[in-house]
Amino acid sequence: MTKRTPLQRINTRHRALMRDMVIHPDWTQAQLSKEHGIHVNTIMILKNSELFKDALNKLQDELDEKELVDKAMRDGISTDPVRRMAVSNSKIAMQGIVSDMSSADERVAHTAKLDVLKIAGYEVSKPTETKITNTNINVSTEAAEQMRLSRESLIKASEKYKGKKR
Repeated sequence: MTKRTPLQRINTRHRALMRDMVIHPDWTQAQLSKEHGIHVNTIMILKNSELFKDALNKLQDELDEKELVDKAMRDGISTDPVRRMAVSNSKIAMQGIVSDMSSADERVAHTAKLDVLKIAGYEVSKPTETKITNTNINVSTEAAEQMRLSRESLIKASEKYKGKKR
């Protein structure tokens, strides 16, 4: 068995393979092999190469940026400097939200997870929040005194009950 040397450089054929991997993420290795005339095992070796992985990630980032710019042009964002800045920083913002998903604070993590699902296009409904309503009740002096006495007797009765249990 011969020892394989790690990939030294990316050539045109590798770039074409990477482009199709990015454009057609659903393609199997067999489909990529057939399209590019590269053996399936060679594709597996390339995909595991650090140099290939780095170049593939860089290509993905470039295409993502290009897609964002194209979308901005279609949506007319290019004339609005604020929206242009928001679009150019959206990837950083998304990375922040994704990192918040593993936050120690359960509320932050849960909210981040819901946000990611919403951004991905899933309809997520938050549980209904319980509303606390404060109500002021005006009572007469006699009724207030009666409530105070009732509370005191309740406290004494519970202390007596606790004493009997011990």
